[in-house]
Amino acid sequence: MARAARRRPSMIDVGRAAGVSAQTVSRYFNGGYVSADARERVAAAVNELGYVRNRIPLQMKAQRTNLIGLVLLGPLNYGNAGIMRGLTRAARECGQTVMITHMEHDPADGGEAWQALLKEIDTLLSMRVDALIVGSPYASITRIIAYVNRAIPLVALAELPESEVDAVGSYSYEAACAVMRHLIAQGHRRILHVSGPSDRAQAIARRRAYETEMAVAGLEALPVLEGREWDAASGAECARQVEPGSFTAVFAGSDGIALGFISELRRRGVLAPRDYAIAGFDDMPDAQFMDPPLTTARIDFERIGEAALRRAVSRAGGEVADVDVPRPELIVRASTTGNSDCRV
Repeated sequence: MARAARRRPSMIDVGRAAGVSAQTVSRYFNGGYVSADARERVAAAVNELGYVRNRIPLQMKAQRTNLIGLVLLGPLNYGNAGIMRGLTRAARECGQTVMITHMEHDPADGGEAWQALLKEIDTLLSMRVDALIVGSPYASITRIIAYVNRAIPLVALAELPESEVDAVGSYSYEAACAVMRHLIAQGHRRILHVSGPSDRAQAIARRRAYETEMAVAGLEALPVLEGREWDAASGAECARQVEPGSFTAVFAGSDGIALGFISELRRRGVLAPRDYAIAGFDDMPDAQFMDPPLTTARIDFERIGEAALRRAVSRAGGEVADVDVPRPELIVRASTTGNSDCRV
């Protein structure tokens, strides 16, 4: 038979165990006068009972709670993991606590999921978070921003270059253009793009960069192959659809896609960079150790997460933060040149 959940000890319980009043326990926590002997007994009772102070009444009175809400949508892939590391590290440095809700898929695809997300956002707002950070690759982020409707300061982690909200993370187009210009400068004219899922803003921006740079160079864009995800399995699936010799270079929407594409074509006897050049996106730690080492666009996801947190804290204080967001960096490796690493 399952045991009933143990009741949380209260301030009254601490007082009884310590042989003092609840008012004395309150003064102990609030910095009021408590004799040395009583302070020692209260500390021992707190430790014995496992008492945790209820901070909600304090938050109701305070102007700032030092709580930041984070609404994160999308798979917890390499990019999102890096953003989370940077964001939570910056929160500790700034004396903030981050309250997080996460959904992997686009909640706008289902009524129940959407209502669940709004309920979770309402919970964050009811906890009086000082600011809200919303990170999402999906178009429904604009609906989330509209729902919050300036109730509290908001920072978007998204590809929103023309948004009225403070947006951090519009890096895909610029970085993809750099990759494409590199491939074109190498003399390639038949460049294939293997994209990420078309419901992600990053994939849309990278495809737009591919088409733009091909047009600027006077080249005809090849039909784009779309991966189910950003992973190696999706890259391998796309590689099974291609006819070797119909392209001389590949711009893969992620390093994971590039890895799967290279592996599948190697199985068919088609090798990079001997038979074609290939470049990825993200500069995952393993990209430099791939065979061949992968040319890619380096995105500093941790600093993006850090910038979002610091901007949110600044806006919560009524200021506009001057926080630099790192620009993407082209890392050239043997998969496109056959030479050692260099940065552009």
